[in-house]
Amino acid sequence: QQIKIFFFFFLREYWDVKQFNLGFNNIYGYAIYDSLNSFLLGQNAVYRTTNSGDSWFEQFTSPYRLNEIKFFNNNGLILCDSGNYYKSTDKGNSWSLYNVSNTINNLLSVSYTNENEIRIGGEGGSVFTTSNSGNNWYSNSSNFIKSNLGSIEIIDSTIFIVGESGKILKSTNDGI
Repeated sequence: QQIKIFFFFFLREYWDVKQFNLGFNNIYGYAIYDSLNSFLLGQNAVYRTTNSGDSWFEQFTSPYRLNEIKFFNNNGLILCDSGNYYKSTDKGNSWSLYNVSNTINNLLSVSYTNENEIRIGGEGGSVFTTSNSGNNWYSNSSNFIKSNLGSIEIIDSTIFIVGESGKILKSTNDGI
């Protein structure tokens, strides 16, 4: 079964509807890098357009379920299950697989403060932080929450995290 993808592009006071049949049932994430380049995550495949959505191609497949994609300048992360993530430093042209050490949790959400400082939220209340673009990660999870954390947003040193069962976390000291 194939999902029909509809993209709407604003062109001079009307919407142009484009329909694509890509080989997956659900979209788990998307990222718009610039006016030409965008990415879609299927369950185990990354699709990319380099021509403003006129056509799409499968960039690569993964043995892991893909959960979220996000960019900051030239750097991008694709979060996966089992503590794995893909990292790009060249605008998404190539991707390398890594693992957040000391976890088997599924990684669900990512937020950049800058190119070096990144936070990831995941299953079971796990929160991981790096200050060197993902070369080393440390856990700043707390034992009081066991919900899956689905979205992280950072504004200056204030961090908001939302998760299942109406959980909302806020840190005003940069996650300490």
